[in-house]
Amino acid sequence: MADLPPWCKGEFGNFFISWARCLAKGAADAENGRVSSIPHEKRAMKKLLQQLMKFGVVGVVAFLIDYGLMVILTELAGVEYLLSATISFTASVVFNYLASMRYVFTHKEGMSRRREFVIFVVLSVIGLLINDALMFVGTTLLGISYLITKIAATAVVMVYNFVTRKKFLDAGDTAAIEPLELL
Repeated sequence: MADLPPWCKGEFGNFFISWARCLAKGAADAENGRVSSIPHEKRAMKKLLQQLMKFGVVGVVAFLIDYGLMVILTELAGVEYLLSATISFTASVVFNYLASMRYVFTHKEGMSRRREFVIFVVLSVIGLLINDALMFVGTTLLGISYLITKIAATAVVMVYNFVTRKKFLDAGDTAAIEPLELL
């Protein structure tokens, strides 16, 4: 893997562009008779896509908890939308932690569960701030229904959550991920 150029070792945000460039490098290597490292990258990409799919399933369930509780609190209990969005988001974080750390991410050896949970909560609070800011801007400033705004806010926070949890909490399969330097 040492023969990979620096642009094949980019940060996670540039991963897909870097991966496409690495595929092009692999094709060029094959034409020139060199052994390519592409099978390793394909395995890493397959593992990442499987992890994204698991994250998606957990995320859909967490979204249903978040969205459903927000609507119930706002429409049936008369709670103001920002407060109900905060309460529902918090409830979904608890579910998300339990499901994500069991089914999506690999526990980092040497990190206590307490520290893992604290990091998860800190990342989630930042996600909550992003969520609430987007809810305020979309609903109060732009006049978009809170129901529509919540869907857009959830999409933004979902990307943030995956990237930060992968970076700070996931031990991953170091044999498959380290050469790509996703973290």
